Order: sequence, then structure tokens, then C-alpha cells
Amino acid sequence: VTFRPTATKCDSRCAMAAMTNLLEVCLWSVGGRRLGTVELNDQASVKELKYATADLLELPPKCHRLLCGGEIMVSQKLVSQYSEDTTPLEVMVVISHELIYKRMGDPSVAVRQAALNTLGRAAEPGSKAAIEAVCGCLKDCEGEVRRIALKTLSCISEEGNAQVISLLCDNLARGDLFTKATAIKGLTKVAGIGNPEFLTTMLELIVHRKAATRRFAMESLPQVAARGEPRAVEAALVALLDQDAQVRQAAAQSLGLVAELGDHKVIQRLLQCLQDDGDKMTRRCAAISLGQVVLEEDAKVLEALEASARESSLRRVASSVRDAIRSRGKQALN
Repeated sequence: VTFRPTATKCDSRCAMAAMTNLLEVCLWSVGGRRLGTVELNDQASVKELKYATADLLELPPKCHRLLCGGEIMVSQKLVSQYSEDTTPLEVMVVISHELIYKRMGDPSVAVRQAALNTLGRAAEPGSKAAIEAVCGCLKDCEGEVRRIALKTLSCISEEGNAQVISLLCDNLARGDLFTKATAIKGLTKVAGIGNPEFLTTMLELIVHRKAATRRFAMESLPQVAARGEPRAVEAALVALLDQDAQVRQAAAQSLGLVAELGDHKVIQRLLQCLQDDGDKMTRRCAAISLGQVVLEEDAKVLEALEASARESSLRRVASSVRDAIRSRGKQALN
């Protein structure tokens, strides 16, 4: 028989006391960017803080130093010796970028990925050296490393950086769908909605020979084009006639987000799609987009929605859109 000691009230109180004796440490980059926060026991050493920082930033302890109040923190000291009160301790992390750059060329895929992630957190926005180092990883033989490099580029680049925008657009045009998705996230951050190069690249993908690429591009169009952008609207209207039903679905859905409110041409094409398209999901998307584009009561639109509401698969959506348009019309009159 094995006897296990039971926790006493004293043990519980001691455990609670230990849990409350935590020291919060806020970590900052040299440029004043917050890197994160760690919590340590108030008896923890600076060495333990250094390892906790290394875990948080995914880098070896030898790649960084810790400074507090302009003084290099000594590994053998307690962290609490640098804290004068109960407020979070502010610590600056001085990272050796040269060591990170070296790890980005390591034979291990995992090490290269970790180094890129670290640089994304640690490098100052707009650092030319960091951007140049990451650009070298865009030719890595491993696809996941290349995708992390794209993500890192968007983290360390300042908004509007023409070099980075071109690199991201190139990967958007040539990469696989996972790479394209990563590039779009980066371009949304660095280039922003309405950037001409970003939009042109996306419009080229909308007429790609592969249906999966056309569908992806059409689904992503609202992230690229501002509402009312003529080229985007025209591309979506053309895609409403695509042979692939899922491309037509994405086109109908995107029109509700990129078309100008009250656009007569768009309304007529969505109405035609609602009435004639052989795919139920495409008609459903067309109905939803009509509700987003139509500004006032339109007899033809309401009549088409009324007819669609008789179909079991469209009843709920068509009825909701019809009621929303009528309500909008009444509000306009008031």
C-alpha cells in the first residue's frame, strides 16, 4: 500500500503565498519597442531571467544582454535586487543581430525558422541590414522558411517600403497558395489597401489558368481594393461568368464589399446572377451582396428576392435581405 501525504491548510497557504511573490519584468528593445513580459519568482536570478527571455524570443541566451537603468545586469544577482518597488521592472534587451543572422543560415530548418521569428520581434522597423538578411532567406529550399521570411519582412519593414512591396508582390504572383496568403497579409500591412502594384498583381491572379488560384484571388480582393475601385469591380463582374462555381461564389461575395453603394450596373448583374445562375451557393452570395449594395427599395430586386424566398435553400437569406432593403428604404424616407 502506498501512502500519499495530503496537503494541509498550512501547505495551501504557503503555496498561495509563493504564488503571490511574483516579479513582473517588462522587456524592451533598444529602440523602445515592447518585446513582451515575463513573470518570475522574487528569488529568481538574473541568469533565470536571461533564460526566460531567451525562451520568449526564441534565441540562445548568448545572443543577448540585459540592461536595467543603464547597467548591465549580473547573472549571479537576484532580479529583485534591481527592483526598488512593486511596479514592473523595466529591462532593456540588447540583442546581437549578427548572431541571429548567422543562425538564419544554420543547416537546421528549425534553427533558421526560430532565428527569423526572433528577428521579427527584435529588429527595429526599417532596419536595412535586417531586411537585407531576411531577403536572403526568400530563396531558402524549405517552403516554410520562405513563408516565415515573408512574415518577418512585413514585421520589420516600415509602411510603404517599395523594395519589400515588390518582393511580396513577386511571391504573391509566383508562390503556392500558402505563400500567397502570407504575402497578402504582409502586403496589407506594408502596402495597404489600394496600392497600385498590389492591386495589379491580384488582378492578374483573377484570370489565372488554375481555378483554385482564381478563387483565392477573388476571395482576397476586398483586402486589396477600396470600395468603388473600377478595376476591381470590373474584374469581379467578369468573374461572375467563370466556369468554376466557387469562383463565381467568391465574385458575387466580393462585389458586395468592393462595389460602390447603389452601383446600378453591379445591382443588375447581381440580380441576373440571383435569377439565372445554376449554382445555389452562388445565388445565395448574390442575394447577400444585393443587400450590401442596394441603397433604396427597388421593385425588380424585391420581386427577385420574393421569388428566391420560395426556394427552401434560399428562403432565410432572401427574406432577410428583402426585409433589410425595405427597412433601409423606410429610413431614407424618414
